[in-house]
Amino acid sequence: MERIAHINGLEVDIERVIKRKRLRKLIAESLLPGTQKKREEKNKWLRLPYLGAPTERLASELHRFGYKVGFYPLSTLGQLSQLKDPTEKMKKSGIYRISCGECDSFYIGQTGRKLQKRLQEHRTAFNSLKNKDSAFAAHCLQTGHNYNKSSASLLHTESKGRLLNRLEEVEIINAATSSPNNLLNDLDSTFVNPFISFFFDYSPGNRPV
Repeated sequence: MERIAHINGLEVDIERVIKRKRLRKLIAESLLPGTQKKREEKNKWLRLPYLGAPTERLASELHRFGYKVGFYPLSTLGQLSQLKDPTEKMKKSGIYRISCGECDSFYIGQTGRKLQKRLQEHRTAFNSLKNKDSAFAAHCLQTGHNYNKSSASLLHTESKGRLLNRLEEVEIINAATSSPNNLLNDLDSTFVNPFISFFFDYSPGNRPV
């Protein structure tokens, strides 16, 4: 495409053209059969999680197709007002990260139960040599790294629900694009909302677009 444009003396942003075609296809796939006409007759709105600058760029592109965008925050006022007590956080649920103490590898997961309970399951998988039960335990077993040097943190406090899934997807895809060699998650088994993939210009299978 670039060669054809150059021959014809045209200045075309090929990357932007491709992204807009992807976005147009993504919008079409998100509509249920028979809803296109109804949406054209009414104001078209899309509700998306706010992820900063990438979200604003996407909103700008969606505006070109006649869509208005409503954002919702990933963090609630209640979450932001919670006391920063490491001990108490172990009793909460949400999105967590386990980091290896001997290299830069890390794992991101979610739990609707107490974090300390989920972390205990990772340790049990390590102690019982059950690699398939924990990607992080498998990493320590395969590399010989000391499990006791690992550290865990709660990235987002949230209970069960769709928001919990969206938060996990955001953290996993963000890590897959910024630190792909250090992320221990199996991306092929991770469902990713198409619009979140578009935010980070990422496609399933850990293949940057």
